[in-house]
Amino acid sequence: MIRYILIFCLFLPLIVCKGSVHVSTSRGHRTCTVTAHGDEQNDVPNILTAFKKCSKKSTIIFPEGEKYWIGEKLHARLEDVDIKWHGTWLNHRAGFILSGDKIRLNGYREGGIDGNGDAWYDEDKGSSTEGRPMPFVLWNITNSKIHNFQVQQSQFWSLNIMNGTNLAFENITCTAFSNNAPAGKNWVQNADGFNTMDARYVSLNNFLYRGGDDCIAIKPRSYDIRINNITCDGGNGVAIGSLGQYLEDSSVENVTITNAEVSYYDSSITP
Repeated sequence: MIRYILIFCLFLPLIVCKGSVHVSTSRGHRTCTVTAHGDEQNDVPNILTAFKKCSKKSTIIFPEGEKYWIGEKLHARLEDVDIKWHGTWLNHRAGFILSGDKIRLNGYREGGIDGNGDAWYDEDKGSSTEGRPMPFVLWNITNSKIHNFQVQQSQFWSLNIMNGTNLAFENITCTAFSNNAPAGKNWVQNADGFNTMDARYVSLNNFLYRGGDDCIAIKPRSYDIRINNITCDGGNGVAIGSLGQYLEDSSVENVTITNAEVSYYDSSITP
């Protein structure tokens, strides 16, 4: 009997169907594995199902090689959850908002979001059209870690923290550069790399930005921000702000940046 159980467990990954959510439980711990439909079919309903079924004290897996088509906006609220994000979210015409407590997201240096930025940059040609989605927003989130993750060719601010406390980011890559802009023209606007607003006790370690706007922007009500070992290729470097743009508290306190390298990347993204 034990032998048959072992054989079943060994082959269990093979029965996870295309375009599905597989839910398993081991010793009281639930795991949701999401596979993509393919053929540009919307994967958001299945992703939301996984976020709902594995919303607490669970693990959510986006397997290696899977490419998920994001056809609508989505918001996840999680508590004490591990996200093993090997696959890639594509299209991303709508943003992803992640909220909750004790979330541990690992992209394994391969998983992340592809915002298909050129489609937006080509349309704007250096202007800033309203309504572009933010690919990844951390909103109302505490005591969480995001590491080994990438946001490629962002449509708008790549990784945006809004109302977050005690957050750690490590080994993060963000890109936002035009492949089609004429030499000397910057078609990439408002495609920052890493932004904070209403944030406290945030650390960022080992960060690469390659793009045409702010590498890092420390926005209003950001406190106790620690940034170390960053590389900014192209764009405006590191910004404190914008501040004072609206009639609001725009204070920023106790920001430390060490080991920063800022340089031009390419004339097509930085005039």
